[in-house]
Amino acid sequence: MNCAAIILDEPILNTLQIREFVREHPIEQRDKSLSYMGGPGCRAGMPPSPAIHEFMKLYKLKSDLFHQKDFTWHCFYAWEQWLKNQIQIMKRGVASKLYNNFYPSMIDSIHVHALITQMGFRCRIDTKADVVGGVDVSAYVGSTVVDIALTTGSNYAVQWAHYKWDSERAQNKTMRVVDVPKGDKVWYNEIDFMFLKSIPANSTSLP
Repeated sequence: MNCAAIILDEPILNTLQIREFVREHPIEQRDKSLSYMGGPGCRAGMPPSPAIHEFMKLYKLKSDLFHQKDFTWHCFYAWEQWLKNQIQIMKRGVASKLYNNFYPSMIDSIHVHALITQMGFRCRIDTKADVVGGVDVSAYVGSTVVDIALTTGSNYAVQWAHYKWDSERAQNKTMRVVDVPKGDKVWYNEIDFMFLKSIPANSTSLP
């Protein structure tokens, strides 16, 4: 990762504000097949900066949410020189991944970040931890750091989450995958993270 990590400790929006934005601006799918693993979106290679980095940069700059198309335009502007070397199908694949993968994933991350904070725990999003270790959010229970990977119940989402997560599993005993059913937009709820309340403040592993 060639850019400095962006850290989010305090939520910018609360859970209700995030849900209301998505209700008013439903998440869309675009050229979904182009975003699958091994498809044009992946074959285009690594952009100059991670998509999560660009999302968080825009989120902190605006202090508000934005539509998928705004996120895509922002990334295409940031990656303009890199995209000049891509053929059209690859560009469409990159846009498809931003629409179908990265934007919905980041909506979940900032929502869960706000949710865990509302539960009374300190919580953090670290763009480097996401890119390097597949960590969507980190919750702090006393001196214990619990790294959390989020996924939905679709086969693709599970495949992608475990692709990111498995390399870290052996070294990090406080990694936890939290799943929600597949389907139309399903929000994580406090019950999905109640396990945090059962972790001793100085624990080195999850119950």
